[in-house]
Amino acid sequence: MFEMPLLLAGLAAAAIPIIIHLLHRQRTRPINWGAMMFLQESAVLQKRRRNIEHWLLLLLRVALLALLALALARPLLGPGQLGLLPGQATSDVCVILDHSALSGLRIGRRTVFQHGIDVVQQIARSLKPGDTLSVVLAEAHPRSLTNFPVRADNTDAIRNRLLNPLSQEHQGLTGASIPAAIERAHEVLGRGGNLRKTIFIVSGDEASVWRVRRTESWRQAAGKINPAMANTSIFDLPISGTATQSDISVGAIHVNPPLTIGVNHPVTLSAAVSNSGPLPADDIKLQFTADGKSVTQKLMSHLGAGKSATISFDYRFATPGSHWVAIKADVVDALAADNQSLAVVQVWHNLPVLLVDSQLTPGGSHRASRFLATALAPYSSTEAQKSLIKPTVMSVSRASAASLSDYWAVVVNDPKAMPLDFLRRLHRFVERGHGVWFILGRNASTNFFNRDLPAAGFDLGRLTCVVAPAHPPAIVLRDSKSPLVRPLAALGQNVISGVTLRKWWKLQTSDPREKTILVTSTGDPLALERTFGIAGGQCAVWTTSVDGRWNDWQTRADSFLPLVNQTAACLALGRRRHTQRHYLSPGTPAIWTGPAQPQINTATMTDPQGSVHKLQPQITSANRYLLVYSHTTYPGLYTLTFTPSAIPQPVYFAVAMDARSLVSQTLSKRDLAWLTQMRFIKQIIQSSQIATALGSQNADTDLWPWMALLVLAMLVIETLLCRRMARLSGGDELLSGVMPVVHRSAVATAAQQQPIQAGEA
Repeated sequence: MFEMPLLLAGLAAAAIPIIIHLLHRQRTRPINWGAMMFLQESAVLQKRRRNIEHWLLLLLRVALLALLALALARPLLGPGQLGLLPGQATSDVCVILDHSALSGLRIGRRTVFQHGIDVVQQIARSLKPGDTLSVVLAEAHPRSLTNFPVRADNTDAIRNRLLNPLSQEHQGLTGASIPAAIERAHEVLGRGGNLRKTIFIVSGDEASVWRVRRTESWRQAAGKINPAMANTSIFDLPISGTATQSDISVGAIHVNPPLTIGVNHPVTLSAAVSNSGPLPADDIKLQFTADGKSVTQKLMSHLGAGKSATISFDYRFATPGSHWVAIKADVVDALAADNQSLAVVQVWHNLPVLLVDSQLTPGGSHRASRFLATALAPYSSTEAQKSLIKPTVMSVSRASAASLSDYWAVVVNDPKAMPLDFLRRLHRFVERGHGVWFILGRNASTNFFNRDLPAAGFDLGRLTCVVAPAHPPAIVLRDSKSPLVRPLAALGQNVISGVTLRKWWKLQTSDPREKTILVTSTGDPLALERTFGIAGGQCAVWTTSVDGRWNDWQTRADSFLPLVNQTAACLALGRRRHTQRHYLSPGTPAIWTGPAQPQINTATMTDPQGSVHKLQPQITSANRYLLVYSHTTYPGLYTLTFTPSAIPQPVYFAVAMDARSLVSQTLSKRDLAWLTQMRFIKQIIQSSQIATALGSQNADTDLWPWMALLVLAMLVIETLLCRRMARLSGGDELLSGVMPVVHRSAVATAAQQQPIQAGEA
């Protein structure tokens, strides 16, 4: 048996000396010469001896090349074959240790990962001198503790570089892929000096980690293996056991209201608490934390096995900016990784909104927009600080000269006509990531909507006529997931069903980018939105008024106030609505945008493990800073900081755990049979069989060291033989078959003195 049978093709090199011999045979034409007769008898004897030595040298060189090719192919002598030497082949051994979230499952008093460390120590004790050991942690991105295998006879290196770091590892919180870990293990084993490669996979045999029946993933890992390592033996060493404790998990935190959160405004934070273990749980302490400080706790007296309940906390944030909250179950259960949930909350001081009234000239009462302005800021002058939205009402002429950069959103209420230059400024305002809201009433005109708005870049459909049915239709909430109406949809009922709708503009839309949110029961759009530009700016259109002339919406405070405030706030947040989330899924980039002033000197992101990463800010076409951090695989809290300190900071990002990584389901017998039949693993063993598995790998005798010694001996013999032939060639001019130059000149002189007669041959 050979370790590297492909190298047997090197046997063809044994033909090289024969080819050289055939190409360089001496080709001479004999000439009979009378004086030669005295030398013929001695030449014949020496020629025979010379031919024998040449053939011996040729055979020696052929055998030398053939033996070298065989040695490179690494021949093995199986146990009991010829009974020559005991097995002494050494191996490079790699242990793949599951470090996923599910490796934290408790079996008895210890986790699967802790039991796995014991197995690694047992494997290290079973190795013999010359073997090497490496460890790969199976995580979302497989990680090797060392770049090169560590020799087993170097006990200090084994302890300091492998065993001690393993004991200091934190609980895994990500998913994992065994095929990817095998690919990483082959990379490390490829740097070892031994030809024998062995992999032990130590895990709880979780199906989500093994990626069973994902043939493409397994073949992709196998396809990247060096052909010289194709015979690597892979053993599955499962950590068996059953969890006997309850498993309490805290689900994602829901924030209400989700986006429009102001300073000292009430916020409700809730999460589902579940028990997926086999036993019920009593007296569960649930701790609520804000910005790292414990706020309060609640006690859940009982939660049955397989049951869930919702826990809620009310809170008010005292300062604007980015905040983070956590709800944690203070329990000792089967899996600690899912006992806590994080969320990020952005708190605003106020949102400046420009409200453009249909009144064309400055001054006056702005009657058409007075009720809307009151709805956006429903507090008295002494309590104005409680309003999140800060509206500023202007006439059309005054707003045309105003600086739009002072506002986050613009509401155009019941417009009849507006300067085209101002409409184009509004379009650029939206493209930079802000929001515009057009409310159509009795003053609106088809020329404004169908001609002026498209000329400025707002293509929002075609306005035809005013509809005034004899029987008011019902209002239907078509897109309940739209942020503009989310508070209404969250109430669980259609709170706008009692609104009397008397008139509205009939709007025809055909662009799929226009999303209809509210419609009449006859299908006519009442509210729609559309995104403009790459910065996420929004434009909303209402086809019925808000002044009480076309409907009685203003009397429905339970729906009108939250609807107009939510719509204005979402438009004001604009691009922030897309980049600011309460939590991210693993792998989702963390995105931050900000104004170009003040200038950012440095930006750093600190991940949940405490590592600090420098980020490179970019300037977008909208003249704003953009930062993107993509390495969000690990769940937890990420903190973004800047210099100078004038930039609002810190900015938090919460990455939730992947729910798929928490689904515990062990491999079935059918799954294990598939793995062995496909030859992805060689055998399933127990910890008591580790020594046997290593012994079966080391039973054969590796013959290449002995063949290497034989090659060296043949080289010495070939050198001595060549030296002897060269020495004899210097003492006997006839040994080489060619006379030395001095003797050839003597013969030529004799030939001149006694010319050869024709026919004497």
